[in-house]
Amino acid sequence: MVASAYIHVPFCRSKCPYCDFFSVSGTGGREHYLSYVLREMEIRELTFIDGLTLYFGGGTPSVMEPAFFEAVISSFPESSEVTAEVNPEDASKTYLKSLKSAGVTRISIGVQTFNERLLKLLGRKHSAGDTVRAVENCLSVFDNVSLDIIYGIPSQGIEDVESDLDIIISLEGLKHVSAYALTFYEGTPLYRDMVSGRLKEVEESISRRMYYTIKERLESEGFIQYEVSNFSKKGYECRHNLTYWNLNNYAGFGPSAASFIDRVYQKNVSDLESYFNLVDNGKVPAEEVELFDDEEFRKLKLMMGLRLTEGINLLSIGVDRAFRERASSGKLKFLIES
Repeated sequence: MVASAYIHVPFCRSKCPYCDFFSVSGTGGREHYLSYVLREMEIRELTFIDGLTLYFGGGTPSVMEPAFFEAVISSFPESSEVTAEVNPEDASKTYLKSLKSAGVTRISIGVQTFNERLLKLLGRKHSAGDTVRAVENCLSVFDNVSLDIIYGIPSQGIEDVESDLDIIISLEGLKHVSAYALTFYEGTPLYRDMVSGRLKEVEESISRRMYYTIKERLESEGFIQYEVSNFSKKGYECRHNLTYWNLNNYAGFGPSAASFIDRVYQKNVSDLESYFNLVDNGKVPAEEVELFDDEEFRKLKLMMGLRLTEGINLLSIGVDRAFRERASSGKLKFLIES
C-alpha cells in the first residue's frame, strides 16, 4: 500500500540558474503530458491507502491549466492533503480559486527572497512587490499556505534575512515555512559562476548565523520546527514530506520522479522524450532501481529520521538487535560508516 503520490511537472518558462531538478523550458509536450501521467499510473497498477497525500512539484506546476490538476486528483478520490507548488507570477486569485475547485487543498509558493537585488541574482522573474501580493492572494484563497525561502545567497547579509523574516511574520495566516541553504549544484549556471569567481559563496559561519536567525525568529512567532528545514504552525506539518522522512511507501510519476515502495527505490528517466517513448510502449519509465537489504534500510531509516526534531526510535528499526549481534560476535562496529 502506498501512502503518498508525487506528480512531477517538468515544464518551466525559464530555468533558474541554481536549479538542479529536471525541467524543460517552453511548451513542447505540455499539451499531451496529462495523458502520459495517467497512462503511467495505469501501467504501474499501484494500490494507495485512504487519505493519501498528493503533491504536484516541478519544474513549475503552475504553468499547467487547472484541468490538469482536476484530472489527476480525480484519479485519487481517497486523497486528503493535496499540495501544488506555484510561482508568484502565476498566483492570481482567479487561478488559485480554480486550483481550489479542482481539489487542491494546500499551496507551496516559491518565494526564495523578498529582496529585489537577490531575486535578480537568482534569475527569478517576479519582483518583490509581486511576491508579497502573490502570497497575500494565496492566503485569501487557501487556509493552508507554505512558502519557501533560500538563505546563503551570494552577497546576502544577516540584515537581508532579517528583512525577509519581517515580511514573513507580517503575513497573517501563513501556516508553514521551508528554509533552504543555497546549494551550488555542479552543472548549473550558478555553479559555473562560483567556479569562475563571478560569485562568491557566503561564508559558512555567516550561513550558520542565518539559519539560527530564521529558526529563532520563526519559533518566537509560534512556528514549530519539526524537520531540519521546515517550520509550521501546530497541526500544519507537511504530511507528504513526512512520508519521505519516515520512509513510508511513496510513488512518483513523471520524468525524474522517484518512488520508494517496500524497500525498492525507483527513479524515472530524466528525459521527456524517453519518458514519452517508454510509456507509449507500455513500459515502466524507470532508469534506476535499487533494492535495500535490512542493514541498508536501517542506515537509510536512521539518516532520514535524524532530519526530524522528534528523532527516531532505534528499537523500531532493529538497531539495538544489530548492536547486540555484533557485540556478541566480537565484530562490533558503528552502523553508520559514512
